[in-house]
Amino acid sequence: MSGSEANVTDRPVAAALEMCARMQTLAAEGDWEGVETTVVRLRAAIGGIPEAERRSVALAAERAIRRVAREAEARHRMLTDRLSALRRGRAAVAAYQFR
Repeated sequence: MSGSEANVTDRPVAAALEMCARMQTLAAEGDWEGVETTVVRLRAAIGGIPEAERRSVALAAERAIRRVAREAEARHRMLTDRLSALRRGRAAVAAYQFR
């Protein structure tokens, strides 16, 4: 295989791996719509990868999606904790108002 043929084969792989990294960056930034869009594009890109290389890219995508899911869960917990604190604060204010 010549160098140019290797580059043609590597482009879909590189693009998919770049999307994995981008997806994680978007999750860290809290851009969940961007994450969803990237997942759709990533699925399509994986379909275009030669079968011999698809498994390794699919595994990399799976690891990236797990990291994004952990980030989403952490953000959800943080938001839930903040909302709970606000509710407790409002309840405390209401309780002190009637004293």
